[in-house]
Parts: sequence; C-alpha cells; structure tokens
Amino acid sequence: MKNDTHTWRLTDWREYRDKCKTNTQICVRHVPVGHKFLLIRTNEEFIMMEIKRKTPSGTSYVVRKIGEMLNRTLHHSCHVVLFGKQWTA
Repeated sequence: MKNDTHTWRLTDWREYRDKCKTNTQICVRHVPVGHKFLLIRTNEEFIMMEIKRKTPSGTSYVVRKIGEMLNRTLHHSCHVVLFGKQWTA
C-alpha cells in the first residue's frame, strides 16, 4: 500500500477549500468565555475557560473537556458548534 496516497491537483485543492469555507462555520476563536461547545473533529464537548492574550506567541484558548478536571488548549481555527446556554459551575 505504498502508493495509495491521493495526488492533489491544484484545482482539486481549490475545490476542497471552497467547499470547506462557508460563513456559518464557527471556530474556537469565536467562542466566548464560559460557553459550552462541541469540537466537530472529535465530537467531544468542551467549555471555554479563558482566553490568554500573549504578545510574542499570540493567543491561547484554554478549554476544559466535559467530565475532566484538566485544562488544555485548542488551536484557534478548530471548527466547533456552540450550544445555546452559558455554562455555570
């Protein structure tokens, strides 16, 4: 199975990019602090804990997975689905 990778032509890549880009997709950078959301890639629920703005290295989006006590960070462009209500402890 050495040669089973798809070779992308430039037109294929542009078509894929255009299909993925819509105005309705929400990314992690659009989630307000305290809101619950679903990460589309893994189908896991998270809560936005805080947004750390660091000048040299950019912005960190600190989240907590539902049911866990550990905080972690997500990339700003991960696609998510927002839930309607704000999470409260």
